[in-house]
Amino acid sequence: MRYLTLIPIILLAVGCSTIQNEQSFLKVTCAQFLENNHLSRNIQVKQGDSILVTLCSNGSTGFQWSESAQISDGDILKQTGHSFIPPETDTPGSAGKEQWTLKPLKDGTSKMILEYSRPWEDGEKGMWSLTATIVVE
Repeated sequence: MRYLTLIPIILLAVGCSTIQNEQSFLKVTCAQFLENNHLSRNIQVKQGDSILVTLCSNGSTGFQWSESAQISDGDILKQTGHSFIPPETDTPGSAGKEQWTLKPLKDGTSKMILEYSRPWEDGEKGMWSLTATIVVE
């Protein structure tokens, strides 16, 4: 009987000690890029958190985002994922989204740059860009 009263206390202690990492979101729509082709953002995160960057993407235009983010300090920040999310509609020419997952590694500041270009030779480069200054505390 004495052990049965300890079980809720142990479960409560385990539940309270769980540390959940948080996720920061950075989302930019096509309309925002049409207003300003080159955007800058600042993000503040903690070690252990993650950052999900979501950008408008329309492959039917021939443009595509760089698969890998340009990261100024790989000791502070690393890219852990990249994926494409198709358009929510079947309408030809509709925009989808691309997402990058970034992981802060240690305290400091690093820049992340993504560019939207036509990849072929003599294609337009850097038509849109996103530069994020990421401060890890």
